[in-house]
Amino acid sequence: MNRVFEKDEKQKWLRIGYVILMFTMTLLVVGLLAYNLKNRIKNSYCVVSYMESSEIQEINPGETWDVEYSMDNSEFATISFFIMQAISPEMHLKMVNETTGEVYYNDTIHSNQFVIDEANGRTEVVITVGDTNIPSKLFSKGTYHLYFTNKMENDNISLSVLDNGNINVMIMNTTYIGYWIALLVALLLLLYLGCVWIFLKKNNLSAERFFLISVIPLSIIYLILLLPWSAPDVDVHVIAAYRWSNLMMGKDAWVGRVDDVIYYDSYWRDNPKIVDYLAVFSNLDVRVKDATLIPWTEPAFGMDYYYRMEYYSFLCYLPQSIGICIARILGLGTVWTLYFGRLCMLIVYIAACYNAVRKTPIGKFVFAAIPLFPISLMMGSAISYDPMVLISTLNFIACVLNLDINGSSKKMLAECCLWAVLIGAVKGGGYVVLLPISLVLLKKDNLKQSIKRIFLIIGSGILSIFLFDVIIPAGTTLFQFGGKENYFSAGYALEHPLQYINMCVETFFEKVDFI
Repeated sequence: MNRVFEKDEKQKWLRIGYVILMFTMTLLVVGLLAYNLKNRIKNSYCVVSYMESSEIQEINPGETWDVEYSMDNSEFATISFFIMQAISPEMHLKMVNETTGEVYYNDTIHSNQFVIDEANGRTEVVITVGDTNIPSKLFSKGTYHLYFTNKMENDNISLSVLDNGNINVMIMNTTYIGYWIALLVALLLLLYLGCVWIFLKKNNLSAERFFLISVIPLSIIYLILLLPWSAPDVDVHVIAAYRWSNLMMGKDAWVGRVDDVIYYDSYWRDNPKIVDYLAVFSNLDVRVKDATLIPWTEPAFGMDYYYRMEYYSFLCYLPQSIGICIARILGLGTVWTLYFGRLCMLIVYIAACYNAVRKTPIGKFVFAAIPLFPISLMMGSAISYDPMVLISTLNFIACVLNLDINGSSKKMLAECCLWAVLIGAVKGGGYVVLLPISLVLLKKDNLKQSIKRIFLIIGSGILSIFLFDVIIPAGTTLFQFGGKENYFSAGYALEHPLQYINMCVETFFEKVDFI
């Protein structure tokens, strides 16, 4: 009896030790992720940037040059300027806020405040609020008087100035957004892991429930981490979705609000990284300032870059366009407009993927896992046609499997045909290659009925691609299938299958590190 008791007690402490170990490891991993994230998001952003200028202000030995500078739109954390020669600590700076009368800095600039700008061969002097005796964390707004005194005996000091003679400075501000984002992501991860643990303990974690409790917190994390444009080559996709919102609202196709066009020119043209998060943070205006509609800025390689998006059907961007319309009607600012478009896409993505998990009779956890892959979640709320491709193909395969196992349900057949239509309508119909999957429905014992079902499914997809790529758009070719001259087109692949496969393999090995 004592041995049984000792064995149970030992197993109890082993279980407790296992839980403590797993909890500690989870906290450690989440903590490391949060710390890494905090370091990746810049905690400073530019309020005033340097201007390109070749003008200089010479300060002779013993002389003082004073200049007035107005900073009325923002408090700031650092101010810096360029010295156009070799560094020297023998320069005195007096910094007076004329608005308040306070002397913020009155000291010789020390060597630790000189930064070598190797790219331009210049020396940058950085004055931070921490270098002063100011009790606040930021320099106040107002008009400043800067007094530069050359303390050297023989050499002049040259400062970079603008054409109007004013000092050429860069002014930076700080934010703790990186800390807040890291904390929020860490809390969401812990909440998610806690929910999974609870359902596992209850032995009640179905594939549908696993998908929902996973996709909601993880999607929120991706919405937080990935900037509004999110997807690759998003500049074209944003304009395409915006175009459809214009058409829904009865506006001209290729126009945008002044605020949106300016923001596009500043940020959308590049695919930003997480370190650029402050570009969003500093433009987070709730209300639009100028809603006047103007044409989009023409890309360097011509408006054909935009016009080619006319070939894509409205179904490619329907959820995002509806979100953009709602935000524009509410008069929301540019960033919020983009997030409304993404949020509408995310709602459709979650609902459609959940439908696929529920409909498939086999491999439910596989169907639940695919939409949770990092690349899937990244695209799930993107302003792009790729989310619609993912949900249409996933649901199409789920419905085919359902028909194969659960018999000839007319309702399921209709839904399968509907997803086939969507496959033919999105991304130029490039994914109709999946339609032959329906051949698994071919049954010897019911040959006539199974052929009819396969014909309806494949016919729906082919009819859809013909409708959306030939009849509706301008032109007579299947857009995105391309011609023989396009090595990436289906036309080239069909005519030269071996060369096409060889090209794909060589491309993979050449780009595998990047992938």
